[in-house]
Amino acid sequence: MVSVAVKNLSYEVNGVHILNDISFTHSSGLLMIIGPNGAGKTTLLRALAGLVKFRGSVELDGVRPEEYRRYISYVPAQPSLDLMARGLDVALAMNYRPPDGLWRERFLEVLGRFGLGGLANRPVISMSSGEQRLLLLAAALSRDPRLLILDEPTAFLDVTNRTKVIELLQELAGDGVSVVVATHDIEYTAVADNVAVLKSGRLVSFGPPREALSEELLSDVYGISIRRVDRNTPSYMPELLLKRFSK
Repeated sequence: MVSVAVKNLSYEVNGVHILNDISFTHSSGLLMIIGPNGAGKTTLLRALAGLVKFRGSVELDGVRPEEYRRYISYVPAQPSLDLMARGLDVALAMNYRPPDGLWRERFLEVLGRFGLGGLANRPVISMSSGEQRLLLLAAALSRDPRLLILDEPTAFLDVTNRTKVIELLQELAGDGVSVVVATHDIEYTAVADNVAVLKSGRLVSFGPPREALSEELLSDVYGISIRRVDRNTPSYMPELLLKRFSK
């Protein structure tokens, strides 16, 4: 497991504070980062991956992200892909090292889990948005990362593949990979080991879902009424949906 320690992390652009004095420690498992659009989720992921300059500190097993980069796989929410590249080319580019054969095996294994082994030889332009998302996840895992950082990994996916992705992330966390995910799918936070809640660039709550989340907190963060689905699980939905189904 990779220990992630963030202390007094701040980031601004042209005088606008994107992240404000964020501190937390995530020692193991699956961390989900939630919050409304513009809360700073993507910038926080980029800081963890060592892709932006910031004030404060980020340490991964005691070292800076730049020194740990070979062990990190990062998939942005809006990647830029060569539309004529094959799936296999995308995975090779993400490995950016002489191929040893193992990455290819792992890549095909993950694609096969989603029934998408054929993507390896198809050009990106022929793939749906959901297929591209799964292709990138498989490519990221082909590097055998110690820290997996994903921005909206379930975007564009149907309910079957969303569920498969979450199950895969749980398995990875159980096998010792530290997984950090930014997501708008708040219902999936129930399976996380820790949840970080951002609002306007500030960390307003952090910890296990049962401790970090509440109806009052989420309603304030998102500006709408959000209710707990039931007493037994820390899963939440907009009250509008619960009202609809309770009639």
